[in-house]
Amino acid sequence: MTNRLCCVVAWLCLGGIYWNAPIAAEPPKKDAKADPMLVKLDRLSSMPPNEWQAEKPKNRLRSHQFRLPKVSGDKYDAEIAILPDVRGTPEQNFARIRGMFVPEEGRDPNQMGKVEKFKVATADVTMLDITGTCLYKEQPFNPKEQAELRPNFRIVSVIF
Repeated sequence: MTNRLCCVVAWLCLGGIYWNAPIAAEPPKKDAKADPMLVKLDRLSSMPPNEWQAEKPKNRLRSHQFRLPKVSGDKYDAEIAILPDVRGTPEQNFARIRGMFVPEEGRDPNQMGKVEKFKVATADVTMLDITGTCLYKEQPFNPKEQAELRPNFRIVSVIF
């Protein structure tokens, strides 16, 4: 792996959706150019599940974007975004994501969510799983955009 970080962000509401696609240490044998769904992160690659609907990425920071249709009881579809070139440490990125949530009363905002560290193939991974009332914006860090309160919102951010 190179020194750059990659971030996979799942914007979820009420659902418990995780990316369960196997991630190989080397690319699969099929031609990656023939399949636009193949997600490659340095030497790791994976095919997303068939249920994921590929979309045009909303901005240049995203290399891939997927929509997962909402399930019964959910108000919104889930969104998966792959950002191949993330700057800063996982802690710095997680602080920005925590800032997208209304702090829980009496709780240090820096402690919101659960952080886990693990390996996927040869890659070190750090994951933040946070649920609460999100100050949702279509463009999360655009200061000119008005935030919409979305209770019971979940973001899972995985940084390779």
